[in-house]
Amino acid sequence: MATLILPGEWIKNWEKSGNRADPPPHQFSYVGLDIQAALYEICSQVVEGNLKIDLVSSVLGEMMELRDDLPSILADVFCILDLETGALEEKNKRDHYTHLVGACLSFVPEVILKERLDPETLESLGLIKQAHQFNQKIVKIKTKLL
Repeated sequence: MATLILPGEWIKNWEKSGNRADPPPHQFSYVGLDIQAALYEICSQVVEGNLKIDLVSSVLGEMMELRDDLPSILADVFCILDLETGALEEKNKRDHYTHLVGACLSFVPEVILKERLDPETLESLGLIKQAHQFNQKIVKIKTKLL
């Protein structure tokens, strides 16, 4: 699947003019990437602060209607970003990430997020009450499965 890769300058201008602005044809290139890489690129632009959360979440919400597996793929992207932003010292990027995931809760099932995200992230999103108790329950369940 070919994916459209846009330069950072166009992404910044897109936010100002809405999604009506088309890039000049010579400013973009097609690269053979999959949908997960494209979703990662969009979400990482939000984490970096280059795109507004509400714009991206509305676009992602519309995209989820196109394929049944997109919520799962987006949850995988959130998992990767969870690991990346959890290790960062920059609190604002982590805040951007949690706000993005929070804005996407309406179309990414809570069950999928609980499988893939860090318990501390789930706690900050309000999906679980306490990360420590959640970890204890996971250990008990896994122990019983042995």
